[in-house]
Amino acid sequence: MRRVVTAWREPDTFVAGADGGGVLAAEDALVVVLPEHEEAAEAPNRHLTGR
Repeated sequence: MRRVVTAWREPDTFVAGADGGGVLAAEDALVVVLPEHEEAAEAPNRHLTGR
């Protein structure tokens, strides 16, 4: 995988210190975060994040 596009970084809900983007970047994947879509991406997962 060369490029990953996401709207928000994963929370520590299931894995303490979760850093999937860092893991991918360490393997030379370009990780692009689109913060303008964070709220929409987080909305269906609020029950998991407690926000």
